[in-house]
Amino acid sequence: MRRFCLAYLSALRTPNSFLCKHNPIPGNLFTVARIQHHLIPHFTIASFCSNATAFDSSLSDVAKFYATIMDNSNAYDNMEKSLDQLGLPLTTPLVLDLLQRLSLEEKIAFRFFTWAATQPNYAHEPPAYNQMIDILSSTKYKVKQFRIVCDMLDYMKRSNKNAVPVEVLLLILRQYTEKYLTHLQKFAKKKRIRVKTQPEINAFNLLLDALCKCSLVEDAQALFKRMKKRVKPDANSYNILFFGWCRVRNPKRGMMVLEEMIQLGHTPDNFTYNTAIDTFCKAGMVSEAAELFEFMRTNGSTTSSPIAKTYAIMIVALIHNNRMQEGFELIGHMINSGCLPDVSTYKEMIKGMCLAGKIEEAYKFLEEMGNKGYPPDIVTYNCFLKVLCDNKKSDEALRLYQRMINVGCMPSVQTYNMLISMFFQMGDVDGVFETWQEMDKRGCANDIETYCIMIDGLFSCNRVEDACLLLEDVVNKGLKLPYPKFDSFLMQLSAIGNIQAIHKLSEHMRKFYNPSMARRFALNQKRMSTRLRGKKPIMSKTLNLIKTNASNPKVLIVAGITVAGFIVLAETSRRRRKAVIFNKEDFGAFLERFELIPFPQPPPPAAKLPLSDLTFAIKDIFDVKGYITGFGNPDWQRTHEPADKTALVVTALLKNGAKCIGKTVMDELAFGITGENKHYGTPTNPNMPSNVPGGSSSGSAVAVAAELVDFALGTDTIGCMRIPASFCGILGFRPSHGAVSTVGVVPNSQSLDAIGCFARDPSVLHRVGHVLLQLKAAERRRVGRIVFADDLFQLSKVPKEKTVYVISKAIEKLSGYQPPKHIKFVQYIASNVPSLKGFGQHSTNLQNGISTLKALSSVMMSLQSYEFKTNHEEWVKDAKPRLGPEISDRVRAAINTAYENVKDLYKVRTEMRAALQSLLKDDGILVIPTVADSALKRNSKKGYSAEFHDRAYILSSIASMSGGCQVSVPLGKHEDCPVSVSFVTYHGADKFLLDTVLDMYASLQEQVNIASNSEPLPDANDMDASELLKEKGNAAFKGMQWNKAVKYYSEAIKLNGTNAAYYNNRAAAYLALGCFQQAEEDCSKAISLDKKNVKAYLRRGTARESLLCYKGALEDFKYALVLEPQNKVANLAEKRLRKLIT
Repeated sequence: MRRFCLAYLSALRTPNSFLCKHNPIPGNLFTVARIQHHLIPHFTIASFCSNATAFDSSLSDVAKFYATIMDNSNAYDNMEKSLDQLGLPLTTPLVLDLLQRLSLEEKIAFRFFTWAATQPNYAHEPPAYNQMIDILSSTKYKVKQFRIVCDMLDYMKRSNKNAVPVEVLLLILRQYTEKYLTHLQKFAKKKRIRVKTQPEINAFNLLLDALCKCSLVEDAQALFKRMKKRVKPDANSYNILFFGWCRVRNPKRGMMVLEEMIQLGHTPDNFTYNTAIDTFCKAGMVSEAAELFEFMRTNGSTTSSPIAKTYAIMIVALIHNNRMQEGFELIGHMINSGCLPDVSTYKEMIKGMCLAGKIEEAYKFLEEMGNKGYPPDIVTYNCFLKVLCDNKKSDEALRLYQRMINVGCMPSVQTYNMLISMFFQMGDVDGVFETWQEMDKRGCANDIETYCIMIDGLFSCNRVEDACLLLEDVVNKGLKLPYPKFDSFLMQLSAIGNIQAIHKLSEHMRKFYNPSMARRFALNQKRMSTRLRGKKPIMSKTLNLIKTNASNPKVLIVAGITVAGFIVLAETSRRRRKAVIFNKEDFGAFLERFELIPFPQPPPPAAKLPLSDLTFAIKDIFDVKGYITGFGNPDWQRTHEPADKTALVVTALLKNGAKCIGKTVMDELAFGITGENKHYGTPTNPNMPSNVPGGSSSGSAVAVAAELVDFALGTDTIGCMRIPASFCGILGFRPSHGAVSTVGVVPNSQSLDAIGCFARDPSVLHRVGHVLLQLKAAERRRVGRIVFADDLFQLSKVPKEKTVYVISKAIEKLSGYQPPKHIKFVQYIASNVPSLKGFGQHSTNLQNGISTLKALSSVMMSLQSYEFKTNHEEWVKDAKPRLGPEISDRVRAAINTAYENVKDLYKVRTEMRAALQSLLKDDGILVIPTVADSALKRNSKKGYSAEFHDRAYILSSIASMSGGCQVSVPLGKHEDCPVSVSFVTYHGADKFLLDTVLDMYASLQEQVNIASNSEPLPDANDMDASELLKEKGNAAFKGMQWNKAVKYYSEAIKLNGTNAAYYNNRAAAYLALGCFQQAEEDCSKAISLDKKNVKAYLRRGTARESLLCYKGALEDFKYALVLEPQNKVANLAEKRLRKLIT
């Protein structure tokens, strides 16, 4: 890119240069030279021009140029020669107009731009450069590239176009180094401190920072020495240099800088001192570190006195250098000074002792932790154990393991992984298998890391058969191997010639990885190597430029841009590679990883905290102190500050012993239900990798389903937790509206928002639910009666044998439950929520029940849109966020809609809550399908169809609009898709619901296994008897005795299941009863037996339309018209459905 820019700038001075030749622009240019709009704003370059000419060119000349360019725009056309033949003069306004017209054709625009630069009597003005940069940066090749900016500015300066203001160049430099500021600048930014210094100082500091980050501290020090007489350095300048020397482990030079800093009246803070002490200790200069520490204690101010971290650094260093007594004395000073050690401090001390070989002292520290009210947790023990295992101290490691068992701290899978790895390193295979058996004995499930360690170790010990058996176990369990391990195991299998195992493992891994991944991995390694080799000469040129022009501030700034740019590119590439690997490991669930340590366990005899040893993740809608809440959108994150406090619900979980390990991906602004996010990607559904996970709490659901955490927090507005829980096959709990505090949570719609949780284990869900709801431990009571909403199960495509039947059988096995009750739920709602009539759809084809449900869901959507507009209209208009297609349409509709019936919306909500309370009384639980359809394919256009959303919202509107609580319960699979039902009850009955789910769950799963293994009964075949039954069914149908008709037709089908007429007639009876799902299934069976059965197509179209499957219904009516072109029913239905779809 640099060679091209130099040649290009040379061409501007020499008309007969190579740019006059008729060669197309190289393709690789457009994969590199792209600049984001936000990096170089319009005023950055345009403001350099003092006499910008207004547009007044002839439209005819512009039209001629444009026509010539487009007629010769192909790579093999001689566009330049054709433009020469026009013989028309060029002006800056004409060029600007043409570039504007060619803004979507970046290659053609750049060909014209380079040709124009060679024309006599014309030279590009700054507005032309600005326009060209904008065109390049607006293409799909959005790669941040800084070198073209440097060369453009350098050329403008050398050609005396205009003087480039220092302030403008400084702005560019800041934009490149914004994410790589020094520690003090980060602190100032977080605390909203604005340092009012002159531009030269800021430029100088940023350049020093860039050099230090490149480990060129000597050059930075030399530059500082030359420039400090011209530009007075500030505290930031000294801090940058000090950190630079610490980074390269030269504490003596750093201390010289620190002494000079203090002499000039700049006071270092405790962060600066901590860095110095840590550097001294790592360099083996413990006495010097101790002197500096003593200086902090005796002479330090409020901002520079020792903190817990300072003490921990010194104590670890003293212990490491066999100065145990001094270390223990320092602990006493620490406590006496009021600086109490926390869990992290104890962990660092124990780790330091272990590394120093002071095992007995480390055990004493474990006891000290318990005595001080900080009993060691599994993380502390694992930290201790890792040091012992790394040093192959098997006896001490087993001793520590036994201690963990004795004190009731159950080992985690990481504990066993470390022990297994240690035994393999020692060649003790018997110890490996004993540890493996101990895992099974303790009920600790093996994770993929355990399998990888075992297989690797067995191959290294020549236990090939055992390794192959474990690989087969990995395949059978459907576990995903990390790609490097997969590649390593293939090599091992190839070495032993096990071709069958290679094919089997490759076929298994194809479900998780793209077939071309190996090739891309190799290419990325090669590119990274090439980039690293290519950096050195350019960096050397930059340093030479600094040395020869040290007195010129503008040259310093341009050089600073170059150095900072290299840092940006290197860091961006590193993070991108890290992000790719990270997403493979965490299913794309996590947006940001961090650890929030739980509150310490109370000392004995107090009970153990209810959530101790549990990990959880939170949706990117909850505030965490010091982190920006992203709300699923980068523009929201960009326009908001880090949170001052952590959300109350997160703090409550931490207080009860749970540990938070990060934030998860969500749908933008909590608006979607598919789980797709165009900015951060779609988390991978562990149960169905090619399907969406559901949203908006997609990342939280995936993190639980993938066993990355024990539970996860999310929010539910219109099904945002229940839908992903169903699609991922886990438990999802939406509490009653207002039951959990929303302080510290970004609102979407306050009247519908509820904070809930996901879990795999019902006991975990029960424990977490009690903490969220702040419930006291009390005896559980069982539910009195289950109420099935039969009409809602008509919407589901899952057979009732796998839902209603399973629950009924489970109830029979449990004592204390009444026989279940069956109701027509939507008829009850239509009668008891009168305000819904004003929102009903005027369609004679839709059954009354379905139209009532759709009216309820439309009220829910209107209420959400109204409250979202109230909350965020100002931000949307100011920030103009970039949103995905579906979210953009919904946000635009919410903002632009005028809401006139707001009171009616809230009235429906009030009536709905009262109706559900009246139906269920105090002992009833309503059972409904969680979703109507299975999860869509990823990146499917159906994700944005009205049909999918309508059917989903109908079911989720019940709990959302009533404010009731709901638990989505997984019930196995149907056609490889997870099946779930939901238990719903009235507002305030959360404990009652959680108790019921915990009580029934085991019995439900037992019945699921029985149902999945059962086989259908064989059909009989008796023609005469079946015809007689069909005639009886016809007579019952004419007498409007539809239930009897269904009974007779069913008996006929049992005798003869090959007659399409029987299925067709039963479908007509089901339609009359409003059983649309059964009607659709019967029509499909009839069509499979008789492809030209027009009635079957008409009836299936009617059933599908009633189920809101508009596209499928339209296809049926179209096919009926093919068979009978004059059919009026089909003709009218087709027209009606076309209007609904469009």
